[in-house]
Amino acid sequence: MKQGELDNAIRRALNLFDAWNDVAGAISKHTSAYYEIQGVIEDVVHCGAQARAKVYRPLDGETSYGHFELRKDEDTGRLYWWGSEDGWKDATEIGEQGVLTLNAEAFTVGTSLTFIEPRKEQP
Repeated sequence: MKQGELDNAIRRALNLFDAWNDVAGAISKHTSAYYEIQGVIEDVVHCGAQARAKVYRPLDGETSYGHFELRKDEDTGRLYWWGSEDGWKDATEIGEQGVLTLNAEAFTVGTSLTFIEPRKEQP
């Protein structure tokens, strides 16, 4: 689907929602809820376009972000990975249970890595 076709599909879907909402009066226009629904409608149209093209690309709301930093213990000199990811309460040491396996000796202290990972498996 070309960008112009996608834009037209989004506009059509938004117009259909507005026509329904004008009759139903369910959501006041120009409110945060109204704009949130518009965003969901745009995501749905993007999902339909991806299905039609038989491709899958995570949308903005379907990704989680992790940040990992190599640190050195001042007392022992031991190198370790410190990090956090969406959904974790606090940053913590990473690497136990095979969560992150990188040879710390191959990196310089202060090295930071940021990963973007889809929240859902590809279909």
